[in-house]
Amino acid sequence: MKTTILAYVIALGGAAMIAFGLWGLYILIKERVAERRLMRDYIPTIQTIAVGFGLIGVAQALRRVSWPYSGTRGARFNKE
Repeated sequence: MKTTILAYVIALGGAAMIAFGLWGLYILIKERVAERRLMRDYIPTIQTIAVGFGLIGVAQALRRVSWPYSGTRGARFNKE
């Protein structure tokens, strides 16, 4: 159960990173009207979005690994 909660907390952090990355990208695009931006100005926001997707992937992997060992669902794998 604790592992599942940890997975959801990590997924929430990933979703927050994606949201903040998109917000930063929106700010950059909105300010682009005033001046020309180089591609390297967009790298931190795109990297933040990519890390958010990575965190969501880690959370899903943690949920998949912990599933057979949690609660009553894991009992069917431990038949002796």
